[in-house]
Amino acid sequence: MEQNYLQDFFTDDTYNEFIRLAPTDTDIVLYRARKVVTPMDRENGMAYAQYFLTTAMTILNNRASRLADSKK
Repeated sequence: MEQNYLQDFFTDDTYNEFIRLAPTDTDIVLYRARKVVTPMDRENGMAYAQYFLTTAMTILNNRASRLADSKK
């Protein structure tokens, strides 16, 4: 993991538990063709999208920093 700078994708130092970005238990809904999307569905979907983007950017920025530091 260290060789490829992937440690930020995991929550533990043994690399057994990774940070899950994809939805698992719930169906994240922002839009459905010809189906009713409740305000709660849309709110949950937007909250998940914010979590996804924030977490993904943190992971990617940390990895980019590690890569840049390795080239010094």
